[in-house]
Amino acid sequence: IKNLKIDVYEQELEKKNIKMQYLSQQIQPHFILNALNLLYSYEPEEYPLIQKMILCISKYFRYIVKMNEEFVELSQEMNHIKNYFEIQRARFPGLFFSIVEYEEDLGKALIPPLIVQNFAENAIKHSLKIGNRITILVVADYCPEDEEKKTMRIRLADTGEGISDELVEKIEIFKKTGVHQEGLGVGIQNAIERLKSLYDDKSTVRIGRDEAYGGTNVEIILPIYYERKVKEENDEDPVDR
Repeated sequence: IKNLKIDVYEQELEKKNIKMQYLSQQIQPHFILNALNLLYSYEPEEYPLIQKMILCISKYFRYIVKMNEEFVELSQEMNHIKNYFEIQRARFPGLFFSIVEYEEDLGKALIPPLIVQNFAENAIKHSLKIGNRITILVVADYCPEDEEKKTMRIRLADTGEGISDELVEKIEIFKKTGVHQEGLGVGIQNAIERLKSLYDDKSTVRIGRDEAYGGTNVEIILPIYYERKVKEENDEDPVDR
């Protein structure tokens, strides 16, 4: 019976790893080709800008390699977001201002790689419009609803037009049923699936209109873990704080 339990666990673990790799492959961003085209368009006298963009793109690729890992430090993901916005600012000069901040104490807390970028991409894709400068806020702090400080909140908000009620409804249906919704971006659905696969019911994703900013507000609530260890027998949680 013990050997059978081990075999079943290993099979489930393999299925989860395959699913994680599949989901990660689906959310790989495509904007990098546009960034390379932008590099090609620069004039020779813009060499300092070319150097800056090459550095940003190299940092971007270096981080993308981490998609093979289930977790990275929060500080790494947030620095990646800053770099991502630098590349996007070169593509869309003057169209948006960004703020990326996180609680220093949470810098080494573990989160899934690219989970924040997934929603930052949506803010760029759906909120930017010619002639309309917006602000994008990305902040990670302790969840204000948790007095024991065992969970973190990663919040993304923008001053764009905001998500429609129809999409909010589709997101809620997907969260409840797991059935992919037509017209709902693959990125959002994959992010929800990744979090569910990694955290079961210990994570929360809230998406709606932002009352203060007027645009879209995304809140990701995650348990705070600082260390990952190999799952031991009778250990229900593979991630230890």
